[in-house]
Amino acid sequence: TWDRGAILDQTFKYVRPQENGNKFETRWMLLRGTAGALLVSALAPTPTLSMQCHRYALDDFDGPAKKIEQRVLHGGELEARAETELCVDASQIGLGGIDSWYSPPRPIYMHKPDEVCEWAFELRVV
Repeated sequence: TWDRGAILDQTFKYVRPQENGNKFETRWMLLRGTAGALLVSALAPTPTLSMQCHRYALDDFDGPAKKIEQRVLHGGELEARAETELCVDASQIGLGGIDSWYSPPRPIYMHKPDEVCEWAFELRVV
């Protein structure tokens, strides 16, 4: 169970904007607004998914290879939008973290190029 707060409260404004607020091993997520609600549910063959939603453009978090060229350079510069962006992932490759985030994750936590990943989810207006 995670906080049932506002979508804006689910985003952490790191010094350099980056992906955050992921809800790991999530069976379902309900997004409510003034126009109604949207239920996002994991379906077979995946019992759970990773999900996150933001009131910021995802491009504001995940910039180009040269981070100095990122459009938004500081978390305090993020501008909330009227739209909500939703990310649904079947899995994550894990964290590097061995040497202050410079290295990729260890091989046991990486997806192999020939690895098949089947997943499904449903979007339902409720």
